[in-house]
Amino acid sequence: MSFGLSADASSTENSNLEVPLSSTSFGLVDGMALVSNTNMPGLLPLSGVQLTEPTTSTGFTTLAGVDDVYNVIVPLNLPGYNYAQMSLEPYDPISSLVTGAPTIINLSTLTATTPLNAGPIAETCTDTDAPSPDQDDPDCD
Repeated sequence: MSFGLSADASSTENSNLEVPLSSTSFGLVDGMALVSNTNMPGLLPLSGVQLTEPTTSTGFTTLAGVDDVYNVIVPLNLPGYNYAQMSLEPYDPISSLVTGAPTIINLSTLTATTPLNAGPIAETCTDTDAPSPDQDDPDCD
């Protein structure tokens, strides 16, 4: 079986039809992912953040930087999206484990020109094999 580039282009074209194309199509949500971790600084894992739309369960993920700041780009004005009840939760991008409680945030006033600061989200990471690293370290086992 052969998959050509035309199938990829068609899929991309169809996916792009769902997002309105304009300079005001996307908004920015930012905040901090505050990790509680007992491992040495050299063994601290990456922090991931997932924003989930509740009606479609569509997730938007990103990583926090070494300064713990994250930015999530969110499409605006999609029909059927419940922007008032979005769920924000931290996760470990290596193991995909959720590392903190979800927080419900209201993005109904988010615009392309006004980012929303979601504030800090707390997470706990325990890397049980950090002293004897394996192939997925550092992570939150």
